[in-house]
Amino acid sequence: NSILGRLPDDMSAHAHLVDQQAFANKLQGPLPAKLPPNLVQLAVAANELDGEVPALPRGMKYLSVAQNRFEGALPDGPGAAGLWFVSALLAELVYIMLDYDCYVLLSSSWCCA
Repeated sequence: NSILGRLPDDMSAHAHLVDQQAFANKLQGPLPAKLPPNLVQLAVAANELDGEVPALPRGMKYLSVAQNRFEGALPDGPGAAGLWFVSALLAELVYIMLDYDCYVLLSSSWCCA
């Protein structure tokens, strides 16, 4: 695909959006600061997105943000259960792909390149 541009800042206004797939495009800029509350799947790998991954909604099960330019700390969203790493993101998160992004994790830096 070759979709150009940015994801809309008002994505959170779309409360019925549960699956956002926009991988392998040319999207640029950050993810919206607030994602839709019922979002279960977010697949935006292989774009040109940057900034930090925002807090993820409760119930998120699939997150694919690989091959972008994200950086910063992994989010601690409303569904966090206090478990370690992937489980700490959200209690129900089943899948996360972070290849080629850079994050700070538990006060240690790591980077996939």
